[in-house]
Amino acid sequence: MEKTRKTNNKSKNKKIVKSQKGITLVALVITIIIIIILATVTINMAFGDNGLITQAQKAKDMTANSVVAEQEGINSVLSEYLNVMAEDSEITPPTPPVETPQTDGSFSEKEGVNTPNIGANMQLVVFDADSNTWVEDTTKEAYSYVDTSTEGANSSEWANAKVTTQVGEQTVESYFVWIPRFAYKIIGTNNIDIKFIKGTGKETVDGTPCKYVSENPTADDYIVHPAFTDEEENGGWDTQISGIWVGKYETSSVEGNSNSTADNVTTKTAQVRPGVSSWRYIQIGNMYTVAKAYAPSLESHMLKNSEWGAVAYLTESKYGRNGTEVTINNNGTTYYTGGGAGNAYVTNTPQSSTGNVYGIYDLSGNAWEYVASYYKDGDFSYANSAFTTGTSDKYSTAYDGTNVNTDYKYGDATYETSGWHSDSASFVDSDIPFFVRGGSFTDDSYAGVFNFGRHLGDYSSGVSFRLSLVL
Repeated sequence: MEKTRKTNNKSKNKKIVKSQKGITLVALVITIIIIIILATVTINMAFGDNGLITQAQKAKDMTANSVVAEQEGINSVLSEYLNVMAEDSEITPPTPPVETPQTDGSFSEKEGVNTPNIGANMQLVVFDADSNTWVEDTTKEAYSYVDTSTEGANSSEWANAKVTTQVGEQTVESYFVWIPRFAYKIIGTNNIDIKFIKGTGKETVDGTPCKYVSENPTADDYIVHPAFTDEEENGGWDTQISGIWVGKYETSSVEGNSNSTADNVTTKTAQVRPGVSSWRYIQIGNMYTVAKAYAPSLESHMLKNSEWGAVAYLTESKYGRNGTEVTINNNGTTYYTGGGAGNAYVTNTPQSSTGNVYGIYDLSGNAWEYVASYYKDGDFSYANSAFTTGTSDKYSTAYDGTNVNTDYKYGDATYETSGWHSDSASFVDSDIPFFVRGGSFTDDSYAGVFNFGRHLGDYSSGVSFRLSLVL
């Protein structure tokens, strides 16, 4: 009986297992069928006639067609506009706004120099060859400090400005030339290299390292020219500056030059213009005074030795005459600025620092020129001097000694360039303490931008001076 019950249980278990296996197979078949149906639906949705991909392609095509239609519409409108312009010359197309060039001493990437710093009653000018006159530079970019060794001789055109002052009812026009901040290095005799500087620091245009005089430069260093620095003891200003304006010609008097020691200079006014007799018969102290009175808002002052040096170095460099000597102004006892009466300067361009009308004149010959620089312990009894305090400031430079080899100032075009172009050289001493520059019209080959001499500071028929401006 027990044996029969066990046999029945085994048979029953086999049926259960078989039943379970059958259910699993059916589920698998159903699952596969569902997957196939889902796949079919998905494929139809994606790739069918109205599937997602088909709809996306249709949208793309519609967008492209809209762009083409829109462009055709724009072209049609533009065509109509141009046709109207052609029929009516008074209609001009709009022009995009143009950035106004700077004239504040900031650096110009385009020109590669600090922009001319323009102040009150100043106007940038350009030379009009048709009328032989200077007219307003409306672009504020009609200047170029270019490498003449590659651009051609006499191709550098330094920035010029006209300064208008009022003397009674008379409007007086004077002319100045911009000398941008630079560093220099003496390479050899008659060979000087210039690196223009960005702004009022030491960053040169090409990244060349340079030093201030106070940083003890060596012969291998580029030196920031002291005339642009705040090192007053070396001929600098009371702050770092981006450049200086230098009188284009020797100074003359609005009221004329009487050539008399009895002339009352306190009633006269300075001007800077060509074709007139330069102002002489005036003591150096009075030169200093009238120079500061010319345009106080522009910090007008008598040119210093350092500023003369800045002009001389730029003139000698590839951005000026590139080693060619400036021709002497030897027009005779008339002392006419620019080499002769009227507009003689237009053809006397070899007398210019650039070899063209854009440069500075009278640097070689004409009259000697006093500069506001002197030996501090000298005899000032002849000078009627308002600046011989024995201490340098931004308006004048005191030299500590009388030996050119040890007592020169960097950048003053004395010891560093002594004898260049056979220009004469004579340093100040205790008896004759004031520097004069450029030489006389009688000095022939000994005159020039590197000529330096000494004088008593008194009245003289053969000594004039030059103005400078700092903004």
